[in-house]
Amino acid sequence: KLGRAGPRPPATSGMEPENHAPSFDGVTSHVRGPRSLLNDREAFTMAGWIRPNRSQSNRTGLWGQNDAVEFGFINNSTLQLWSPSGSVELRYPHRTGEWHHITTVGSGKSLEIYVDGIRKATAPGGGNNYGRSEFNFNVGGGGVFDARGNGFSGQIDEVSFWKRALSSEEVGRLFTRQAAV
Repeated sequence: KLGRAGPRPPATSGMEPENHAPSFDGVTSHVRGPRSLLNDREAFTMAGWIRPNRSQSNRTGLWGQNDAVEFGFINNSTLQLWSPSGSVELRYPHRTGEWHHITTVGSGKSLEIYVDGIRKATAPGGGNNYGRSEFNFNVGGGGVFDARGNGFSGQIDEVSFWKRALSSEEVGRLFTRQAAV
């Protein structure tokens, strides 16, 4: 559902004053992306703005590809970035109704989660690639952690994907929107 206010200045620099973001109902709404987008990646970066509007269910998908690289709320208070070669978790202490920029990075050696441009969690993980599956890359649920379901309740905006690991400095600039990466 489009038409609700998304992240806007001054709280989020670089965003349009009239930015809108889609809403997700936590049940059926999600965005289906390309099939197998994350297959056999030696490195990746995924980022986006999230604004939960209620407590999230276990295994709530934010974005990713089931059985390859999966990211979301593993429980109401914990974000998890998972791949067949490792995982990293981060306590999510923010209140509902707040916008936060989340970036996930797989460098081939580690998995990282950034919140508002700052690395908050890292763990070993990588190798030759981060897995493969025949599932779609989805946003807001629709089968991020499982073959279907995992619906997010809230808003998500500006989801982006890179075929490489962004550096900490690039992630910081991405958050502040100072320069293209």
